[in-house]
Amino acid sequence: MAARLARLGYAQDAARETEELLVLFRQWETRAEVRIGRLSELWCAIERLDSNDGGEDGVQAALAKYRADTAGTPPP
Repeated sequence: MAARLARLGYAQDAARETEELLVLFRQWETRAEVRIGRLSELWCAIERLDSNDGGEDGVQAALAKYRADTAGTPPP
């Protein structure tokens, strides 16, 4: 869409903002993927606990791993 707007010749501002929006979306997507990667094991442990397929030990282990993975790391 940004390229199409730019080709119009009179919508450069809208083309530029469209490109900026795409950059922001890609940054957000990368940050979300990092956080999902850190949290997914813990979420699965909670699901196993709630479905009686796992116990508190699994949640505690997943939480310890999550905390170790995030220790001293500012959020992306």
